[in-house]
Amino acid sequence: MPNTTQQLILVAALQGHKKQHYRFLTAADLPDFLQKLLSYSGYLITLFATRLLMLTGLRTVELRLAEWSEIDFDNRIWEIPKTRMKMKRHHGVPLSVQSLSALRQLGELTGNYQLIFAGRNDVNKPMSEASINMVIKRVGYDKRAIGPGFRHTMSTIVHEQGFNTAWIEMQLGHVDKNCIVGPIIMRSISINAGR
Repeated sequence: MPNTTQQLILVAALQGHKKQHYRFLTAADLPDFLQKLLSYSGYLITLFATRLLMLTGLRTVELRLAEWSEIDFDNRIWEIPKTRMKMKRHHGVPLSVQSLSALRQLGELTGNYQLIFAGRNDVNKPMSEASINMVIKRVGYDKRAIGPGFRHTMSTIVHEQGFNTAWIEMQLGHVDKNCIVGPIIMRSISINAGR
């Protein structure tokens, strides 16, 4: 008969990993949140980062460390190197008209730097990990959402709108590691969206 410690370890192993769910906004929350975001008067780079996090579905670290060389305005795609991706695979993110507009406006602020989201005190370092959550706090949503929760918000809303699940998962970087089709489809979606 196993002892109590062994039983607890066995029970924990059988229960598996519990996925952490971040605080997120619902579709009903978005109009008010976006209205409050428009009134945000803080650091503009952080405001654009918050908007782009919502529009792209990227992870915060993927966004914060972005470099201008990754943005292909002509083909409307953000080429994120595998070194910054959670699963260590290259990721091409199609860019919407709204995302491109935000990036062009950001270019006026940080286009001369390597980093898109350059730090306030040192342009050679990315903005702080806490920056986006501070924007959320300052607009009154700190108890309701955090930066990483925007991925959940995006996924939920586009699934409810009937978008193709495979496309949504590719946008979020959830592509089967044995699949070569994902990047080809994403590039095709991006190129065709521009026509």
